[in-house]
Amino acid sequence: MVVGVLVDRTNLSVNKVYHYNYNLDKKISIGSRVLVDFHNKLSEALIVSFPKETELKKLKEVIEVIDEESILTLELLKLGRFMEKKYFTSLMSCYQTMLPKPFKLGTQEKLQDKKITYYFLDKENVKLTVKQQEIVDYLKDKKLDRLENFSKAIIKALVNKNVLKEKKVLLSTIIEDKKEFKEISLSVKQQEIYNEIINSKESKYLLYGVTGSGKTLIYLHLINHYLSEGKTALLLVPEISLTIQTMNFFKNYFKENIAILHSSLSDREKYNEYLKIKRKDVRVVIGVRSAIFAPLENLGVIIIDEEHSDTYNEYSKNPKYSTKDIAIFRSEYNNAKLVLASATPLVKDYYLAEKTKEYKLLKLLNKYNDLKLNIKIIDLKENKTLSYFSKELKEKILEKLKNHEQVILFLNRKGYANYVMCASCGEVKKCPNCDISLTYYKNDNQLRCSYCEHSEKYINFCDKCHEKDLNIMGVGTEKLEEELNTLFKDYKVLRMDMDTTRKKGSYEKIINDFKNHLYDILVGTQMIAKGLDFENVTLVGVINADQSLMIPSYNAIENTYSLLSQVSGRSGRSSKQGEVIIQTYNPDNYGILEVVNQDYESFYKKEIDIRKKLLYPPFSNMLTLKVKSINIDLVKEHIIKIYKYLKLNLEETTSILGPNILNIRKLDKKYECSITLKYLEDQNLDKIIKFLKNYYNKDRYVSFDIEFIY
Repeated sequence: MVVGVLVDRTNLSVNKVYHYNYNLDKKISIGSRVLVDFHNKLSEALIVSFPKETELKKLKEVIEVIDEESILTLELLKLGRFMEKKYFTSLMSCYQTMLPKPFKLGTQEKLQDKKITYYFLDKENVKLTVKQQEIVDYLKDKKLDRLENFSKAIIKALVNKNVLKEKKVLLSTIIEDKKEFKEISLSVKQQEIYNEIINSKESKYLLYGVTGSGKTLIYLHLINHYLSEGKTALLLVPEISLTIQTMNFFKNYFKENIAILHSSLSDREKYNEYLKIKRKDVRVVIGVRSAIFAPLENLGVIIIDEEHSDTYNEYSKNPKYSTKDIAIFRSEYNNAKLVLASATPLVKDYYLAEKTKEYKLLKLLNKYNDLKLNIKIIDLKENKTLSYFSKELKEKILEKLKNHEQVILFLNRKGYANYVMCASCGEVKKCPNCDISLTYYKNDNQLRCSYCEHSEKYINFCDKCHEKDLNIMGVGTEKLEEELNTLFKDYKVLRMDMDTTRKKGSYEKIINDFKNHLYDILVGTQMIAKGLDFENVTLVGVINADQSLMIPSYNAIENTYSLLSQVSGRSGRSSKQGEVIIQTYNPDNYGILEVVNQDYESFYKKEIDIRKKLLYPPFSNMLTLKVKSINIDLVKEHIIKIYKYLKLNLEETTSILGPNILNIRKLDKKYECSITLKYLEDQNLDKIIKFLKNYYNKDRYVSFDIEFIY
């Protein structure tokens, strides 16, 4: 038998199917992994076809079978072909992206399904010691248990007496006892939206629901409905911390077992969760961006919560995909419902729903507690204190703490200080691999780069002028935590950012500790801004609202509005009045003013008018082409070559922005320069990108890449 395989290479030059003979006894299927000899090297490969004939006369043999059953569903195999074409990348890179690490081709350590020992009662009325009797009594209620909290020696003695029997169970098949679905009544408006989604002929929806309006309850009922029809369900959230909180919420109400997928799981946990989904042991999956590739079959509904979040777009590695593109493909393949939901929908998506009817627009405009937030702006230009906290914010924090209420403080910058500068000569400590300043971390006395892995010990010495006169400049969450501990000594402060959540289980611990009021103040970056629900939080303080405004992007104001609206929504989640204080140097910016007014539609109208005049999305598409090399002269040479090639071959209606060769940046030891294209339609674009991809695929010194702007 002949098999067609993709080998474990993501290079475009080998992006094709290779034929091998298969003469082994093991059963195989499309999507199985095998070992082959590829260019005299032992390589893993994925079976993608069973060709009836081949033009080649002499074929190499498949050496070994890794999986007898497919690790990808037929749907995911077809999805790979869609991604290959849409994102101008290799098919193997698409399949590798779909698979969790233990299943990726080329993974050194192959996990096997681990067996766990369970125990059950076999004999009774046998003379036992007190300790042995405790185990027997415990099992009378449990019937089957791992007995992890009992002595192994006592358990072994009971097995030898034939009182206990062992049962070996595959770890990936262990699922919790099912719970009955706890019915929670929906409000009249929630019920209307729920009925619209399950009864309408429409398939794609945009749910605009203000913070605290009860969108999650609608998700709960939708998922339960489609499960009752024998289908499966997928719920995506933007942050790992939200995955944990959402999982806990759904487990309290659901009769179905749920699989969870996110990057903080260990390899063993990823392996088990993936197998549970693939073997249909669970029918609900909750996870972050990568969970869109969960091998669920017969999907009934896909829900993308906080759909405005940029974390749903992959920018760092190929394929650089949009989760929404994948969700649309999967919903159409399964004839499933797709629900995008947010309190601050992307302007582009709201326009598509309102004007083009790409999505059916649904609105949920009333908070569950009907209490409107009290939001106040503090103009930092008038702040005369040296503290990062204005007088008003400090007073309000103290007032809330004295009332035994909790406070969340938001600053979207981790570390202790933004940069370190010499007071004598003005030199700023920069990363040797990247042309950016190093961030100072006081707890570790380290300077670290935000882009690459570089870190170095902080020493008060200037490499340029040799003076010991370094100043630590700016503020991050670590420094904010330190100042809070000084200002509010009688209260407990907790920090949540990338540095405090590195350890396994740290997300759950921080969320649970704050929820149980073991701490009074939570300070953090944007991971605290979305979706977290703490009943006792009555004040949110934004330390500096201007950071995201300063980013050179067409949607900087939109991102600022969304971020401020989302973090404001962490206040006043229960029956208590919520308050928000926003500190800014730009109090008249409409993106900030509309947060105070709590009026998304007013913000949308202002933003869409500007984009229409300037032809930014949704009135155009945008794409960035990048050239990278360790040699800056090669970058300049090739970006100019590409510019000239584009001018000759693109349609006249396509705008070419750049390149700016005077502003070439260095990241992770490579210089890079880019050109951005703005177009509505360009019939030549696909052909141009494919040509450039193939051309630079053969170049060892210069790399070419594309980045979609969503």
